[in-house]
Amino acid sequence: MRLAVRNGTETQTETQNVTATGAALLRRAPTQLGLPIAAVLPDGTYLTALITPTIRGHRCDRLLAAARAGTDLTDINAVPDAFNDRGLPVIHLARVIEYQVPDRIGNGSGELIVLLSTITNPDDARADGLAAAYHQRWEEETANDQFKTHLRGPARGQCR
Repeated sequence: MRLAVRNGTETQTETQNVTATGAALLRRAPTQLGLPIAAVLPDGTYLTALITPTIRGHRCDRLLAAARAGTDLTDINAVPDAFNDRGLPVIHLARVIEYQVPDRIGNGSGELIVLLSTITNPDDARADGLAAAYHQRWEEETANDQFKTHLRGPARGQCR
């Protein structure tokens, strides 16, 4: 199952809860988010390390180095820094898909769209397929907005 969500609507804990069910997550990255490259994949996408914001300094550097080296970040014995004092992960790998929509007019023209996915293997999901899935989610949301806000007719008050 793949779940496409709106940018900024979930926290890291919610992301962990979704992925624990076996569902794959696809979301748009905030434009100001700096995404370090952990590995470049054969299809032109890349892996990034998403680290809990409270992790800083040398620990953050060690985690990035482990991600770039291809170390199994889910093994607490191999990378103890990858877990907090309760044994929960503080780093996750995500696949980054970057693209632009050609011939886009007006607001957003030339905008780079950056998606994050928990599907890290390009053989499991093509980048263009993930971009299309995200676009489809956006079209459905726009249609729902039209229905809820513009097509429902005039407001009706309850007067007594």
